[in-house]
Amino acid sequence: GAQVIEIDGKKEVSQAMRELLFAVGLSLFLIFIILYLQFGSMVHSFIIMLAIPFGLVGVLLSLYLFDSTLSLNSGLGFILLSGIACAHSIMLVEMILTKKKAGCSAYDAVIETVRERIRPILITSITTILGMFPIALGVGEGGKVLQPLGIAVCGGLWISLLFSLFIIPALEYSYLLREEKR
Repeated sequence: GAQVIEIDGKKEVSQAMRELLFAVGLSLFLIFIILYLQFGSMVHSFIIMLAIPFGLVGVLLSLYLFDSTLSLNSGLGFILLSGIACAHSIMLVEMILTKKKAGCSAYDAVIETVRERIRPILITSITTILGMFPIALGVGEGGKVLQPLGIAVCGGLWISLLFSLFIIPALEYSYLLREEKR
């Protein structure tokens, strides 16, 4: 009897993981479609979405460092993180493009945008991390169940934040410079 329940449990977890992977893939596809419709450019859409893989690196690194597991909850944390990472990148790219259309050089558009957007991006990231911190610590009854979600969001958001603030503007600058030379 116990062995049958264990096998059924493994099947259910395996099925749930497949469904989660499908959900992640679908969410990434939908994010890309929305970005493409908004910006009308595959390049800008891909630049924005590059924050997501770096967030995943942060998730995996933090799960490893805190000896946690890749689970349904950490997968849900990654989906949450993907939305936050994209939001930060969208704020940066949209303002860079607005400043560029207003006549700024690529360099000035990037520098002014980072100066103006660093504070809101830092505040939203830090408040999210602090809000998820008790979950990452596993505080409370049943806290260990949700702990991978908290670790995934907190760890992934740090890496994604650094990427968004440094790499996204640099890539956008590089692309805009190339466009200016044409």
